[in-house]
Amino acid sequence: MKEQMQAPAYLCIGTVLTALQAFLSPVLLDYQKKHPEIHVQIHEDTVHHLVQMLESGEISLAFLETPL
Repeated sequence: MKEQMQAPAYLCIGTVLTALQAFLSPVLLDYQKKHPEIHVQIHEDTVHHLVQMLESGEISLAFLETPL
């Protein structure tokens, strides 16, 4: 029986630069080591644009800073 090819899984994360620099980079590296089958895409942008991306479904989650 042939194995079916599955589409790769993606996790799209939005972040502001300060969160990426402060704590997110090592967390994502560890996550990718534990889950190599999941492709992580990182979008660095402003809080305003990241909120729009969340609302439209372009990203799955976002690391933001206040004020929104």
